Amino acid sequence: MFQASIRLPWLKKILGLYKVNLSSVERGLFASALSRLQVVDLQRQPGQLTADQVQALFQALAHNCQQKKLALNSIILSSVEPELLAI
Repeated sequence: MFQASIRLPWLKKILGLYKVNLSSVERGLFASALSRLQVVDLQRQPGQLTADQVQALFQALAHNCQQKKLALNSIILSSVEPELLAI
């Protein structure tokens, strides 16, 4: 699904992924796929994303932010560099 979202430029949002364990998705693929979307809803339970995935997502957003809505309910952001959160 993440690889397909990169190849489909008309795809602007992915919804309904909350409570899905995405921790096995490679961090670069995760960040690339989600950073190009306009709507990202990542309401999670603790442990369903890795700290590396969250860090990679914010690094990608710093370079190419397309988001109009970024829902991060219950995402632990303590691993993200403060400079990236400030962007």
